[in-house]
Order: sequence, then C-alpha cells, then structure tokens
Amino acid sequence: MKIAVANASNLCANPDVQTATDAVRAQLVEVAAKYDREEPTVEFTGGLNDPVPDDVDVVIVVLDDADQAGALGYHAETPDGRPFARVFARDSIAGLGGIDPATLTAVQPGAVVLALVAQVISHEAVEAFADSHANEWADDGNGTAWAYELCDPVESDTYTIDVDGQTVTLSNWVTPAFFDPQATAPDSTFDYLGHLAAPLSIDVGGYAITETEGQPTETFGDELPAWRKAQHEARHPGSRTGKRFAHLGGAASSGPGSEPPAPDAPPAGPGPDAPPPVDAEVNAEVDAEVDVPEVDWNPSEPVPVGAHVIQDNVSEPGVEITHHIDYRTGDVTTVRHGDPEPDTQATEEAAPVEATA
Repeated sequence: MKIAVANASNLCANPDVQTATDAVRAQLVEVAAKYDREEPTVEFTGGLNDPVPDDVDVVIVVLDDADQAGALGYHAETPDGRPFARVFARDSIAGLGGIDPATLTAVQPGAVVLALVAQVISHEAVEAFADSHANEWADDGNGTAWAYELCDPVESDTYTIDVDGQTVTLSNWVTPAFFDPQATAPDSTFDYLGHLAAPLSIDVGGYAITETEGQPTETFGDELPAWRKAQHEARHPGSRTGKRFAHLGGAASSGPGSEPPAPDAPPAGPGPDAPPPVDAEVNAEVDAEVDVPEVDWNPSEPVPVGAHVIQDNVSEPGVEITHHIDYRTGDVTTVRHGDPEPDTQATEEAAPVEATA
C-alpha cells in the first residue's frame, strides 16, 4: 500500500507535516509487522498544488477547517471506491489542546502540530492501512461483529516517538489479539500500550461500532469527552462510521449532538444527490449543463468541493483562469483564457477533496 500525506493547511508548516509523516511511517512499520503485512510506503507530497503520484492508494490531506462541526478527521472513500482521509488542523488543535479556535489565525509552532495534529494523522493512517474500505468486521463468537478499526477502541490514548530530535505524538492502536475472542491476558497484549485487559473491549476513552443481527450500535468509554462522543454520533455520511451504519441500514447522520441538513440544502460534495462528475477536461458548455456553481477562490486555500471556480490573475490584467475540478479524483485542470497561446493548459494535482456534509 502507498499512502501520501499532503498539507493544505495554513496552520501547519510543511516541515512539521513532513516530520509527522515520518513518525507515522515508523509507526506503520510496527503495525505492519504485528499484523504480518507488507510495510506500506508513506510519503509526504508537499502542499495542495504539489503533485500526488498516480499510484497512491490513500491520500491524507491536512486542512484548516472541518466540513463537519467538531470533526478532527475522518477516512472514507470516493463514490468510485478510492480511499482518502482528511485531518482538520483547527479542530484538532482546539479540541485536543483546549485552545480557543478563534485564536488560531497563523502558522502554529511545530511543537503544537507534532503534539496535536500528528496524532490525528496517525489515527487516520493506521485505520486506513488496516481496512482502507471500511468493510471488515471481527466476529466475537456470540453473534456480534466488531468493526475492524484499530484506533477507535483506544482513541484517547497516545504515545510519543522521537524523529530527528523532535517529539511526535501518535495514536495508540489495537493488536491482532484484540480481534480474537479466544485470546487471554497475560499471554496476549490487546493494544500497543497494553492498556486493555481483554479482547473486543474499549478503553475508558475509547469507542467502537458493533453489529448484532444487522443492527449497528455505538459504544462509548465512560471517560470519552462529550464533544468527541457528539462527533461520532453525528455519523458524517462520508466517514467510515457513516458508511458502516448506512451499509447496515442504520442512520448515516443522526444521533444526539448532530443537526440533519436542511431538506433543500445543496450537497457539499459527492454523494447520491451531488452533481454529476465533471471531467478534468470538460468544456464550459458541459459545465453549464451540470449547473456547477461558480465561486471565488484563493489558490492558497483548499480547493472548494463541488464548485467551478474562477480566479482573476492580477499580474496579467484581462486573463481569466478557470479551474475545472474532477469530483471523482479531486484533480484540478487550470485553463488560462487570454494567454498568447490559449491552448496551453497547466494541470495541478490536488489531494482528494470529495466529502459529503
């Protein structure tokens, strides 16, 4: 498996996301060894407009702001089955660090990013590596299946490693023995830090999805913060939790602490009600046919989902730059209208931006 991490956040400096990626790479070496799997390739690919290799299996994008209130991050897949993950720097720093999000207006110190954002990158990377399509379950032998999520049961636990003299915080994760109902202590260790006493259990700050007779259930540890519980109960339709609930016939977006979208609210991205996919080389006439909204966009910000964006190039008066977004892949093709050579096109590879609200 090949995993790419891209930084589209104004709160996190590229070198810090690079260091976090290096730490996650080291972590996944241990996870792969424990699960007897081939080590994944984990690469930091740079900023939003830096190219992402075509053969990447999972892209993790660090963004400033969540597309669901309170979300630290989630991993999901596009409508055509491409796994991706998003990590939200502002909510990660505010929620995990107890910092007022309104004060987060500039690049954060490396120590903050490596302590708070890195653990969310770690969580998403480990779970995407273990079950990239969120469709694996473990049977407890008594009619209940547990979602194959490696970090959720111990999601409030963390540990640190050193990367080139810098301390990076990573998420705890469960071992293969966790999914074996016959495993017993002290012969087995159920999580990396050794906090769990039994298989198929959750830590006091953990969380799990189970299924019995086709009915999904969420279980929360007694000490899981209320804001994290509300985040899970919201069941973002694009997230793994939302996918598992939808697959089992449960509500993909319901529960205390969540607000259902207004009936006439337009979709924020790919989904059953989203506009048809726009090919990266589609012309203006086709764009008009699918009624793609037009918005202003600052290229230093993440590419907006579900929009045909126009930017005026101030250094070249009269030049119109049109960004065509492929809903399926997040690829952006930039077409410059008014250039001396109007056929010239520059294609930028953006990290997947598909998500639903």
